[in-house]
Amino acid sequence: MFDGVSRRGFLKLSGAAAIAGIGATLSGCGGGQAQSKMPEASSAGAEASTEKTSYSFDGNDFVMKLKNGEKLYTECDQKGTVEEIYYDTHAYAVEKITGESNIPMQKRMFAYLPYGYDPSKQYNVLYLMHGGGESEIYWLTSQDGKPGQSTCNLLDNLVKEGKCADTIVVSPTFNATPEGYEDVVADYLGYDKDGGKPSGDSEPKEGDPEIAFQVAFADELRNEVIPTIESRYSTFAGGDVSDENLVATRDHRGFAGFSMGSCTTFHAGIMHNLDCIGYFGNFSGGLADSDELAGAILQTFSPYDLKFWYNGNGSADIAHDEHKGLLDATLPKLGDKVKDAENYAWVEFKGGTHSFNCWILHLYNCMLVFFKK
Repeated sequence: MFDGVSRRGFLKLSGAAAIAGIGATLSGCGGGQAQSKMPEASSAGAEASTEKTSYSFDGNDFVMKLKNGEKLYTECDQKGTVEEIYYDTHAYAVEKITGESNIPMQKRMFAYLPYGYDPSKQYNVLYLMHGGGESEIYWLTSQDGKPGQSTCNLLDNLVKEGKCADTIVVSPTFNATPEGYEDVVADYLGYDKDGGKPSGDSEPKEGDPEIAFQVAFADELRNEVIPTIESRYSTFAGGDVSDENLVATRDHRGFAGFSMGSCTTFHAGIMHNLDCIGYFGNFSGGLADSDELAGAILQTFSPYDLKFWYNGNGSADIAHDEHKGLLDATLPKLGDKVKDAENYAWVEFKGGTHSFNCWILHLYNCMLVFFKK
């Protein structure tokens, strides 16, 4: 999906989604649902990265090629469940845009509970973000043809085969425009309601309009999303969602996303919540400033390590060069904070495009190593 769309086209989609506040009703991960047809990977593109040709953790090898990847998300006979959760929050981005101090709104997210979920056990939590033009329904439901059934199948198989840690997977959204504020947001972003105009070509810095909702999600994530989930389910937080305890339990929390969800992972995750999240996955997206990213890791959150930082892309992905360029500029600044194959990985699928058949395999790789370091 999305082949041939420019990088700025995704900013356009993201802006339109933020303005519309898109969403839909639940279609869970139970049996009997139609499985979305996954796009085929393009054979075009540059040669795959030669930096690392394989990774193995806890006896499980990362997927390094797209071929036959769909076998990993065939239907499983031990199925997890998906729950729909509504919660009250603030329209943080809109508050910053308008200068208003209190704009409440209700949002929702979805949570995958693994087969045999047991409230007497403690579970890790992975917060998994969608990309531009999508919403909270993308990763875990089949509503509107979304590929959530395949995601659930993948997770079910990982659980059954004992390849991943006990983990709840949560799909929230950075879209957050309350009714009545659409025109204000559109004007701020420089978009019209039907899509928007692209801005300049330089990488956005924090404070730039085009990533306003991704940056602002940092507050929602810490203040509402994590507390809602980790007071509702049995996690390592133990029901204590105080800020102090979220920091103390950071080793059991991860954040990942694709495209503008990768942008959100950089900004809302690494650059603002590294003290309460230990694991990160960036798929097909590098919209961040290298100096700001390095500054967050080395200065703002200097006492905190990156337990594992997974980066994945495809050689024919429209976001390949920006993502790889950001890492090439940033990694030398980080010194021994990041060590390849120890707490970092770059996986590049030869011929991989900006599409689900790549992102689902990046998720698979993350699940092999997250919460095991």
